[in-house]
Amino acid sequence: MIKVVINGKEIIAEKGTNLLELAKHHNIYIPSLCYLKNYPPPSEPCDLCVVEVEGEGIVRSCEYKVEKDIRVKTETPQIKSIRKKILESLIANHYGDCKAPCHVSCPGSLNIQGFIGFIAKGDFKAALSLIKERLPFPAVVGRVCPRFCEAICRRSLIDEPVAINNLKRFVADYGLKYGEIQPEVKPFNGKKVAIIGAGPAGLSCAYFLRLDGFEVTIFDKEKEPGGLLRYGIPNFKLPRDILKKEIENILKLGIEFKGEKVWGKDFSLKDLFDEGFSAIFLATGVRKEKLWGFSGEKLALSGIEFLYQFNKEKISLEKFQKKKVIILGCSYTALEIARILRRLESEVWIVFPKSRIEISIPPYREINYAEKEGVKFLFVTAPLDLKKEGEVYKIRLTKTMLSEKREIIPIPGTEFTLEVDYVIRAWGETTDDNFKNFGKLEECLEIKKNGFIKVGADLQTSVPGVFAGGDLVHGSKTVIHAVSSGRRAAGSIKYYLEEKKKPKHFITIKFDFSRGKRPEDIDSKFLELFPVAERSRL
Repeated sequence: MIKVVINGKEIIAEKGTNLLELAKHHNIYIPSLCYLKNYPPPSEPCDLCVVEVEGEGIVRSCEYKVEKDIRVKTETPQIKSIRKKILESLIANHYGDCKAPCHVSCPGSLNIQGFIGFIAKGDFKAALSLIKERLPFPAVVGRVCPRFCEAICRRSLIDEPVAINNLKRFVADYGLKYGEIQPEVKPFNGKKVAIIGAGPAGLSCAYFLRLDGFEVTIFDKEKEPGGLLRYGIPNFKLPRDILKKEIENILKLGIEFKGEKVWGKDFSLKDLFDEGFSAIFLATGVRKEKLWGFSGEKLALSGIEFLYQFNKEKISLEKFQKKKVIILGCSYTALEIARILRRLESEVWIVFPKSRIEISIPPYREINYAEKEGVKFLFVTAPLDLKKEGEVYKIRLTKTMLSEKREIIPIPGTEFTLEVDYVIRAWGETTDDNFKNFGKLEECLEIKKNGFIKVGADLQTSVPGVFAGGDLVHGSKTVIHAVSSGRRAAGSIKYYLEEKKKPKHFITIKFDFSRGKRPEDIDSKFLELFPVAERSRL
């Protein structure tokens, strides 16, 4: 082993270790713009990573291999002067955004500029590697993401947004077919973490913890991992082979999965701590149905149960073939069911009490797909009562309006009745605090007024060592939100178990250059420099 002293801090390293990686591993900051692990240095390196090695002078830390005992300084006046001149040179002919609007609006904080840059160069594996620094299953998210990034893409000021999501999906599929750069997995550090829930939040948390050397076990009530991805999204939207491959890629890093283990029945939080787990992450999602509260609502079929049984192939689809169906609500669940029923040649109406622009989910992509497939929408329409006569459902509806207090109120004289074969309720999902009955530690979990688990900024609950994230904390959102929550939890658990303070991140906004924060601020003459081009389609 070799002794390396960086800024007075003594570090033991293996021969041949990359100096930049060594410093990064020990939380010693060395700036770099061009370095990518496991890839050869670029032909025109940025030179920002220069450091001073005693007896050798100024060297690039990204290229330097440790072969002997050395002493290193990273912040001498000479080094600072070199970096300053490099930055001044970059700034002299640079006019853009260090954080593009697409990056800022992405819940997963993906380096969109970076991975598109690699794709433009034809380096698809590097693009995928950069994506997976933040997103463990890009092929899955590439098929279900609402594309928050594209809605704010400045390219739309000229013609159409850049096909960011399709590019991400392309390199993800490329990686599944041709292989990818494998991430570095640190050796086991002796600390064990239990994760309850094998959905996107739980899997993401497990992935990032395992990369940092933690021993991770995921517990889930289902036989197969995936959670919402497997049991809440139909196969035509998210092919099961794609889901299986990406989950296998996560688990094969050395993560243990224990299926058919139910929290509150097979184990409690105390049981897990007694088994030697040092921290626990709760990522069970939400499965309790929201109800509207009208007369006869319980006669309607459960949308959550329909989708769950459909994805487990335990529902008889023949009885829904060529039927007339009303779905109450405009949630993700409602839209998924509507598209399933259209494939069974059923006539489907989605009833929603507010207008199209007031839907709580990102509307355009999901609703446009449903409308193209023949789903009909009855907006500003609410149910008054539901009756079942034999095999026929009779539902009385009314048109609605919003009061000054934004409350939904029926419009008198607009009532009408429809007779259909089925009515399905799908208002969305909420949390259930039954977990407080699972044990003494569970009793101590604080919940907010809205019923969701209360956590701090680090996602730690009121019980030390117990963290929570995903839908269980913020309510039903998108897959990319859940992934982001799981990644954040992994970082917080790491610092909690290592008894370290989370390092402060450098604020880069003062170094950003912008042609205007709002579209109307941008000079139209600048936009004329770019030719109009048709966006590529999948």
